[in-house]
Amino acid sequence: MTRTAEGFYEPGETLTPVPKVRIAVGFGPGQVLAFTAVVDTGSDVCIFPAEPFRGIPLGEPAALLQVSPFGGDSFGAPARLPSISMGDLRETEVASILVPGAEPLLGRSFLNRVRLELEARQGLVRFEVV
Repeated sequence: MTRTAEGFYEPGETLTPVPKVRIAVGFGPGQVLAFTAVVDTGSDVCIFPAEPFRGIPLGEPAALLQVSPFGGDSFGAPARLPSISMGDLRETEVASILVPGAEPLLGRSFLNRVRLELEARQGLVRFEVV
């Protein structure tokens, strides 16, 4: 059975449109938040803003990751393992970090589990798992 999801392109602040997708990030029943995330093949892990998760029990971190943002200083961040859902897809235990004020990014910790098609001219952002 093939499971799929689709995203969209949005005009960015630069000359290039940005691939995005609506996702749900969950840490258990009743602890699910929705985001529009940038599809970022250059990010090792998924990144979400910390603020919406305040008050939600996240459990113990899986590891401490050294994060090196583009143009910024490196810092340590606890890796979390939420479920990420979109369309018919649901992946569990996806390495993610929560960063204050961050823009949601769907990184390779999720993207390496799916087939990804990006075609900006046709506005195609498609995820597939067979």
